[in-house]
Amino acid sequence: MAYLNITLPIDRNGRQVYSALAQYEIVREPSLAEAANDPAYYGGLDPNGQWYIRKRQVSTGVHQFVRGSAGFQAAWNDKVSQAYDEYDDIF
Repeated sequence: MAYLNITLPIDRNGRQVYSALAQYEIVREPSLAEAANDPAYYGGLDPNGQWYIRKRQVSTGVHQFVRGSAGFQAAWNDKVSQAYDEYDDIF
């Protein structure tokens, strides 16, 4: 039987991470009023400056992502025009 040799990311506390999003801290999220807007946006940032933005289509329940390694604030300011894609294509 063959096993895959997969290296999981490590979080700030030295624990293995089982989700690609676990290394990020949510730093931007919609207010209660904005959360009902279509779409709603969420932003995550890790200690090394890597980031992602999640676009949630409220009407369909679809979540799409964009990520980068620097320039989070500029990306967040321009979040509407970012090129979003599916989770498995981004992470």
